[in-house]
Amino acid sequence: MTSIEFYTGILQALNKARVEYLVVGGYAVNSYGYMRSTSDMDLWVQNDGNNLNKLSTALSTLRYPAEAVQTGIHELRENRNINLTHDKFFKVELISFLSSTLKFNEAYGRRATKSILGMKVGVVDYDDLCFLKIKSGRYKDLLDVSELKRIRDKK
Repeated sequence: MTSIEFYTGILQALNKARVEYLVVGGYAVNSYGYMRSTSDMDLWVQNDGNNLNKLSTALSTLRYPAEAVQTGIHELRENRNINLTHDKFFKVELISFLSSTLKFNEAYGRRATKSILGMKVGVVDYDDLCFLKIKSGRYKDLLDVSELKRIRDKK
């Protein structure tokens, strides 16, 4: 399985199950025009009961073991992230909590629809992405914001 097959398989399963999620992190940055490498795909998921049930269904269709799915759902309910991996090289991080000042429902309402890996997906809004990157304070995130603003200023 290639990385593209792994990532698209997960996105397709989430979309089919109507899971509410947003692409954040490196793939979101790339979708706004700053192309940089990323070692994983970060997805922010709504962690309410109904959405986590949909996520459980999606993960089951991907043939993750039932016990692992239930453990993962519990972790997300407790605002802890989980990783979906394949061959140690491909990773999707499911994130249930990003910021106390930016709520999922607010960000989801402002989401942008972008094409990632040939699929239409919800991506965190440009301003929310920059906010989250600045809030993290990591050098690479601050560089992302600088490059995104440079690209936007050129337009």
